[in-house]
Amino acid sequence: MQQIQKGITLIELMIVLAIIGILAAVAIPAFQDNEVKTKLSQVRSALDPVKLSLSQYYQENGTFAGVYWKATDLPKGVSMPDEVEPMAFAVDGRAGSSVTITFKMRGVRADTIDGKSITITGSGNDRTKSVTWACLATPPGLDAIAQKHFGCP
Repeated sequence: MQQIQKGITLIELMIVLAIIGILAAVAIPAFQDNEVKTKLSQVRSALDPVKLSLSQYYQENGTFAGVYWKATDLPKGVSMPDEVEPMAFAVDGRAGSSVTITFKMRGVRADTIDGKSITITGSGNDRTKSVTWACLATPPGLDAIAQKHFGCP
């Protein structure tokens, strides 16, 4: 008489668990990458009005000499998201022909950028009254990430 199987074997259970493990190994890093991209996009969206204000200031005054902002001195309606460390945010245009936006990332949950400093430098062109932006990161190996996510060529 044949015996009918009533359930799953240990091997079948192990195969199912292995498949779930493989799927999790692929899905979790992809999800974390998207989370980091979202947070960096929020920071970029918050910095765009700051860059616009600085560009307008340069067009009107021909210099950045009067600009020195901390996180609490930002123009009306401009605020930084939680991913920017408030004590490590500054806008300094005292050099006159250029302005630097310096900030430190926090809470991004990516070892590559969390706790690192980003510097965005705007250089004014006297002839065209336009501002060209460049990004740098500390340590230097993060420059590509800074350029990609903070709108610098």
